[in-house]
Amino acid sequence: TIAIDRSDPVLFQRLTHTLVRGERLVQLIYTLWFPERPSRGAFDLLAGQLDGVILRMTLAPDGTPWMLDTIHACGCYHLFFPARGVGLRDSAPTDEEWAFVPAALPTLAPGERFVIRLSSVAHQVIGVGTTAATDTSATRYRLAPETLLRRLPWPGGGTRSLYGAHGLVAGSERGERLFFWPMGIANAGAMRQWGHHATAFVGRRHFDDADLLDRRFVFPGLGAP
Repeated sequence: TIAIDRSDPVLFQRLTHTLVRGERLVQLIYTLWFPERPSRGAFDLLAGQLDGVILRMTLAPDGTPWMLDTIHACGCYHLFFPARGVGLRDSAPTDEEWAFVPAALPTLAPGERFVIRLSSVAHQVIGVGTTAATDTSATRYRLAPETLLRRLPWPGGGTRSLYGAHGLVAGSERGERLFFWPMGIANAGAMRQWGHHATAFVGRRHFDDADLLDRRFVFPGLGAP
């Protein structure tokens, strides 16, 4: 049984890299977990135990935020928020899901930080803004390495991973899997370990693809389009 300790808010973090025109860019990954996605009715196929949102910030060589993209911990709802100067490539293929860009990433002024707003029930990303870094009105959370999720304390001693042998979280299954299994994604809707997030039902796309951003976006100063 998996439970979320609401008295101790934690944001799990990971450091990765991506390649754009041969340039290695730093990526900051943050994962926030919720106890459940509450049901909105008797036939809510998206409801279930445990829910998570993953935020990824890609930095320019000088450390400037260049791209925020987000998914749920099941791999669904992939959204891209490019910074000013970052453009979407032309001639996107028609036989796969390419890139959904609902808004641009705001430009940070000195003394500001980003604010990502989520809906209260579905945990959807509904807005990206900024606020003063000195704002103390919100509840603070602590940061912890995401690797801790692979060695959670086990009753009676020892540890156990949150994830099973196939990178899935047992007990987080969703009713939608019964409809989407023909699309080729095993247990669609279930929460997943890093490296197991297919983010498209049409075509092939994974959240940790090394060329994910390079194929879809043009970054200023990084080689030819």
